[in-house]
Amino acid sequence: MLFIFVVLALFPDTRTALYIGAAWLVLLSIAYRLWGRPGDDARPAPATPAPPHRQGEPA
Repeated sequence: MLFIFVVLALFPDTRTALYIGAAWLVLLSIAYRLWGRPGDDARPAPATPAPPHRQGEPA
């Protein structure tokens, strides 16, 4: 992968692709932080375990 980045950076015509790609990754990261990642209110509350059932008692 590093080889691909180096080859893209060598030529002025393809260097633009590196700049656009980096900007796109930054925009995607910002969008994910704003809208994609679930917040604390979106997480379900942890389930509480039921008390153990004793033999001889009705269920």
